[in-house]
Amino acid sequence: MLRKLIFLAFLAAICVATATSDEEDENEDAYLTADFLIDLGFKHGDTTMQMLGAAFRDIEETLTAKILNREIAEFQGMMTADNKTLQDSTCGLLECSQWSAWSTCSHSPRFLGFGVASRNRSCGVNGTFCTYPAESNRNETQTRVCNHNSPLPKTCPSNYQTVSVRSDVFCLMYVGRSLSHNMATDNCRSEAGELVNVNTRAKARALQQVIGPGSSNSLGTTVWINGERRSVGSPWEFTYGTAPDFDNWNGGEPSNGSTELCKVAFPRFWFDRSCSNTYLSVCEYLEPA
Repeated sequence: MLRKLIFLAFLAAICVATATSDEEDENEDAYLTADFLIDLGFKHGDTTMQMLGAAFRDIEETLTAKILNREIAEFQGMMTADNKTLQDSTCGLLECSQWSAWSTCSHSPRFLGFGVASRNRSCGVNGTFCTYPAESNRNETQTRVCNHNSPLPKTCPSNYQTVSVRSDVFCLMYVGRSLSHNMATDNCRSEAGELVNVNTRAKARALQQVIGPGSSNSLGTTVWINGERRSVGSPWEFTYGTAPDFDNWNGGEPSNGSTELCKVAFPRFWFDRSCSNTYLSVCEYLEPA
């Protein structure tokens, strides 16, 4: 095969050199390929050159087929040797959980409010589809430079979660027990707080970090929040802070049922509900005056 290829290439080179001597300027970018030889043969009425082109094409196709078959065999061998390649690749993408919310910025007035915030995720935890070796089980941490506009960081009690939204820091506590509105209010007060008054967009985003998608409390969570009225149509009253400076009612809410005088959030929109219903709740810590 190699001798045949060398001989044909030699003949083709002689023919091409003869046929193209008058066309050098037109064909500076021409390459010696099977199609080029066939076209040139037709152009000059040279059957020998056409035959050489056809022979070259046959050799090209034979070599291409052999190379392709060899690559297919190598690929099949690789898949046979490790038939879990696809699953391992998929599990590699699913190895880690979602990142947690960013921590409070550990800033210092000495550095003009700049500091460091961090977040965490778990990796290598076995699931129904993917299993991982024990040594891959780990916790990962990311850090970033942050800037907090407050001169000093806000410190939350140990039983409250510190939630940061830009320059605002809130102390929130998720209560995983179903209570009536009055009982939920009393429970928050026993923890030095009140049902969270979602009166700013920043606090609404903070609440989502506690009960929204991606949080550990996000599955079908309806929670009591601050807000009660004396009768349907009367203004909403709040035990602390101001009335909300934005509207976040769900479509068709408040529905103004005759006993729906208290306010809930699910998961981020507001609803009016009967105060005797029982739901989970979120408290906000109130610093002593």
